[in-house]
Amino acid sequence: MGSDIDSPDWMTETLTHDLSHIAPQQILRTTVVYHPQWSRVGDWNDCYLPPITPSTPPPKPLIDIELSRQHPSFQSATNGPARDLNDPYLSRRGVRLEFFVDGSLVIHRDDCPSPVLIDHKALQHSHKIARHELQQGVVLMLAQRIVLHLQCIQAQQGPAESLPRYGLVGNGHALNQVRAAIQRLAGLDLPVLIRGESGTGKELVARALHQSGPRHQQRFIAVNAAAIPASLAAAEIFGATKGAFTGSHQNREGYLAQAHGGSLFLDEVGDLPAEVQTLLLRVLETHQYQSLGSSEIKRFNARLIAATDVDLEAAMAEDRFRSSLYHRLSAMEIRLPALREQRQNLGILLYHLLQQEAEQLGVSQQCLAPRAPQQPSWFPAQWLYQLALADWPGNIRQLRNFARQILLLGHHCTSIESEPQLHQLVKQVCQTQSNATAQASSHTQHSQRVNSNSKAGALPANNGARRLRDYSDDELLQILVRLEWRLLKVATELQVPRSSLYDRIQRSPLLKERLQQQRQR
Repeated sequence: MGSDIDSPDWMTETLTHDLSHIAPQQILRTTVVYHPQWSRVGDWNDCYLPPITPSTPPPKPLIDIELSRQHPSFQSATNGPARDLNDPYLSRRGVRLEFFVDGSLVIHRDDCPSPVLIDHKALQHSHKIARHELQQGVVLMLAQRIVLHLQCIQAQQGPAESLPRYGLVGNGHALNQVRAAIQRLAGLDLPVLIRGESGTGKELVARALHQSGPRHQQRFIAVNAAAIPASLAAAEIFGATKGAFTGSHQNREGYLAQAHGGSLFLDEVGDLPAEVQTLLLRVLETHQYQSLGSSEIKRFNARLIAATDVDLEAAMAEDRFRSSLYHRLSAMEIRLPALREQRQNLGILLYHLLQQEAEQLGVSQQCLAPRAPQQPSWFPAQWLYQLALADWPGNIRQLRNFARQILLLGHHCTSIESEPQLHQLVKQVCQTQSNATAQASSHTQHSQRVNSNSKAGALPANNGARRLRDYSDDELLQILVRLEWRLLKVATELQVPRSSLYDRIQRSPLLKERLQQQRQR
């Protein structure tokens, strides 16, 4: 990520003056991922970047700001007064940030005496961050005390203060999109499909939809479809009469009946057997169902909220999931970001979970209390820096388990840095890969082993040289059209997981709209 700059001569080079990727108004957002005073975690600063015009000279920095102990001021995540970083170990002579017309950012150490870590390397002189990296977000550590997240975002992607929080901890455009979707869909009393990786909080969002909707005073029934044996799935969901199947010794009330008047949350819907998918589709279309072994037609009077971490598009292509059920469910869809897609929230989430787990475990929260600057930090900043760059394949569920283990092993310590078991725990987290990252790595290794000739007009194989996020929407659109919107073929050509390609399409208003138009033809 990024590149070191050995000589200031780069400043005289002509930068590509392409204004197409620069929004009319952008923000450089700096978020405190870790601070020795936990109450500062989540604080943020927005630097509004000047608008780009054709007359803007390419080589000249658009803005030059200082990042030090006293500059800039950060808005409080707890609605307190704005304040600077105010850590005595952080120098008053800070690093300097220059933002350029091509969307890149250059960090200059200049005469800053405090050590600076970025991209797992100590900053010696200057470091250039490319536009796509800055849009994804960059993590750096100052003075081995403060961990910050830098990201360039559009102005309208700022904190949506008017949106309810719905129990979602953190800030950022991705979470605000989820909050906006909950607010928009909660009162509609229609089926909703929640998609996201395992551990991203799908049940939390489902409960928020229920609590904010017209059925909030009625029951919320949560069912994990993956935990139901396939042979019993129909009986468990729709109910069964005595003698309907071998071993059925009494009438059984299904989950549809239990949720009457309220909401039924059907988690892992992608793992339902084919025959149950057919029955569920009929329920959604007619609002009627029959228990196994019964001729009585019952009315389904509940809101269905479904969730899955399965790649439903791939499942449909392999005839493992009914396309008609998918289209019925996905009309109202909420996508949850993975933890690695919101690294700026890692610190505030960890602090929140540490507090929750301390209460549940009945251990002291003294380790999280404010400390004098001369006292060692209970949680090392270096660890938080490494964790903020980790993949977290288990997402928030994995982070919660991590917080629990940290408290059990180290709540009594002045500093957990000296605990070898915790060192190993952090190392294990940082070594794990998400499925998307592992698949991408596998594709890259495969492409390096296999030399294949590209078809006429086709892009050359990725070979690890270009990542999915490096493609513009227009480039991806051209490839999608050329390959007739066959996502598996596109993913194969780009050497990326199909799920990653689909997520990219869903995050792009242009590509998402074109995909919907293609499906309606």
